[in-house]
Amino acid sequence: MVLPVGLSAVTVTGTYTHPDGAPFAGKLLFTPEPAILTSATHGTLLLGTVEAALNENGAVTVTLLATDDPDVTPSGWTYQVQERWYNAPGRSYPLSLPAAAPAVDLADVAPTAPAEGEYVVVTGPAGPTGPAGEDGSNADAEAYTDAAVSAHVAAADPHGDRAWGDAKFATLTALGAVNATVSDLDGFVQDCLTRVAAIENGTAFLAALQVAGPAAISGNLTITDFTKGYRFRRDGAALDLEATGADLIVSNWSGDGFNGTQRSYDRYSADALNVQHAGKREFVDGLYGATRHVIDGATNTVGFFGATPAGQQTVTGSRADGTALASLLTALANLGFIDDQTTA
Repeated sequence: MVLPVGLSAVTVTGTYTHPDGAPFAGKLLFTPEPAILTSATHGTLLLGTVEAALNENGAVTVTLLATDDPDVTPSGWTYQVQERWYNAPGRSYPLSLPAAAPAVDLADVAPTAPAEGEYVVVTGPAGPTGPAGEDGSNADAEAYTDAAVSAHVAAADPHGDRAWGDAKFATLTALGAVNATVSDLDGFVQDCLTRVAAIENGTAFLAALQVAGPAAISGNLTITDFTKGYRFRRDGAALDLEATGADLIVSNWSGDGFNGTQRSYDRYSADALNVQHAGKREFVDGLYGATRHVIDGATNTVGFFGATPAGQQTVTGSRADGTALASLLTALANLGFIDDQTTA
């Protein structure tokens, strides 16, 4: 996007490297203060934050509205610049960008009036070194407000580990926004980044994980608290569903949110090679197809080859006169074991 024709623009550049020459990684945020600027001449409202990401060399270029454009009100405003580095501590400071300097290198921005924290673009040579200031351990604390800390938590918490993030946030805010030192927040951010890296490398344990849409996991999926757990394993000779620490129960709920009625069907014992099945077991010609055989533990009945499930059969009669054999044939036919086509 470009500014409306007629408004003054300033191109801001900068290159950030570590003392060993390694480039910084992150972005700069430029937020006008006050939050809303107006230009009646151009019929435009200007608001919001401009994000400028560093490239692989640690360099950044962004074109911004000049802070003294005569067609913009109010006048005399500044940008609040926030440095958000992924591999180093950041800072926050106000910046004036007058139209008289249409190209500004951030390396040429030097502080003036340190007590009030104001910064201006320096167009002349650097002056002599001033006296040493106070200990700067808390100099950037005011920039780390609750909102800034919350943003860090959100940025470093894309995988849903809210319980951990909320606990860290509560610890920092308990210190107070102004009393939280730079090292407090820097350590917290580095902790965030370490945890994110562990999640991406598959070595982290999450208190909660929520994924919107399909999730693909290339290796084994293990869910455990080191007391009992599940594992979906694919690196063996077959595809395995495994459990540890307790019996494995296979069940289904009638509700769509693990609510309603829970029906438990199978129990795989953890301490013996033993499987239990509860309820009626149907053997079909295909899922949802015709029933061929039924074993119903709840009603203690069985039925084979399509026969109506029946209880244990009683055989009566005499073996001597053949009535016992006739009774047995009837019992077997009732269970579906045979198709009795005998004659008297």
